[in-house]
Amino acid sequence: MKTSSTPTPPPSGLTPEQRRRNVRTGLLLAAFAVAVLVWTLVRATLYGVVS
Repeated sequence: MKTSSTPTPPPSGLTPEQRRRNVRTGLLLAAFAVAVLVWTLVRATLYGVVS
């Protein structure tokens, strides 16, 4: 029987560290998307594109 030295990942397939990294990356991307949206709306308001 073959045994590996690495522990088997949980059923979800992600280790807690991978999950933390994914959450951090998701929050960073969401913050970037919100920043771009706000920047676009501010510029549109300043230059009178949005009535």
